[in-house]
Amino acid sequence: MSLGGEHSKSTATYGVAAGPRVLVSGPPRSGTTWIAQGLAEAMGAAYLHEPDNPDVDPLGWLTVRRHGLCAALEPGDRDDAMETLWDLAFSGGWTKPRIDAVRAGLAMLGVAAAAPLVRGAARATLAMRRHERGAVVVKSVNLAFALDWIDARYAPAMVLVRRHPLDIVASWLERGWGFGAHLYADEESRWLARHVSKSTAVPEVPRDPGPAQVAWWIGVLLRVQELAAAAHPAWITISHDQACVDAEGAFGAALEQLGVKPGPSLRRYIDSTDSYGTAYEVKRNRREQPGSWRKKLTEPQVTEAVAILRDFRGAGFADRLDS
Repeated sequence: MSLGGEHSKSTATYGVAAGPRVLVSGPPRSGTTWIAQGLAEAMGAAYLHEPDNPDVDPLGWLTVRRHGLCAALEPGDRDDAMETLWDLAFSGGWTKPRIDAVRAGLAMLGVAAAAPLVRGAARATLAMRRHERGAVVVKSVNLAFALDWIDARYAPAMVLVRRHPLDIVASWLERGWGFGAHLYADEESRWLARHVSKSTAVPEVPRDPGPAQVAWWIGVLLRVQELAAAAHPAWITISHDQACVDAEGAFGAALEQLGVKPGPSLRRYIDSTDSYGTAYEVKRNRREQPGSWRKKLTEPQVTEAVAILRDFRGAGFADRLDS
C-alpha cells in the first residue's frame, strides 16, 4: 500500500502537510494508543494523541459541543470545527505545547466567543506548517461515525484496531465509565439508520444502566468499524489480542501494508512497553491482556454483556463470543 499519490492529491486540495499520514482508530480501551505509538516509532513519524478529545486539545472541546463525543459526518459534508481540527491534526498539530489554563479560559468564554480565537490560532499554525513534509500518525477513539468523511477529505492510511469486546467492557467498568447521552446522539441514530441493514441489525439500547448499556455501546462501535473495514478492503485492521501474543508479527504485518520495513526501533518499543503499568500508561504485560475480562468481570456481568453482544446479528465479534 503506497502512502504517496493519494496524500499528494489531498494536500493540493486542503493545504495540509504532504508527508505520509496515518490514522489509527478504534473504540476507547481497545489498545489504540499502544498500536499507534508503536507504528509511529517504527515509521520515525510524529505521534499526535487524540486531537478530538477535549481533555487533550481545545479544538476537541469545540467539536464535542457541536456533535457530542462522536461526530457523524458523510463524505462531502462541510463542518468548520471538524475541518479546522483535522486540517491541523494531519499537519502535525500545534507547534506550542497545550496549556490547561488556556483551555479553562476558552471554556469560560463559551463557544461563540472562543471558536474564532481557537480556529484563528489553528489556521495560523497550519499556515506555518504548509511546507513541512514529516510523517504523522494520528490516533482517535471518537471517529467511528466519520471514518468515510476523514478518508474522503484527507486520504490517510487507515488502521483500525479491534479487541475482544468483553475485554473492552471490563476496562470500561474498571474505570467507572458508563453510557450517556454525550456519547450517543441523534446524528449517530441517523447514521445507523442509513448504513445498517436489517441483516446486520443493531439491538435497542438497554434501559438499565450498567454492563448492558456499556456492552451495547461497545457493540455499536465495533459493528460500525466492521462495516467500514468491509467497505474499504485497502484499510488495515490490526487485532490487539493478536498483537499481545505476537507483537512483532502483528506490527510487522501492518507496517508492511503501510510500505514500511520494521527496524530495531520497533523491537525497542515492544520491549519497553512490555511491563506492568497503571492507569493510562501504555506499559502492560501484554500476554496477560487477552482474556483479562475473566478476572475483572463477575459472572452476572459477563452474562449481561454477552446477552447484548449476541443480539448484534451478523457481527463478527458476536460470532466469536463462544470462543
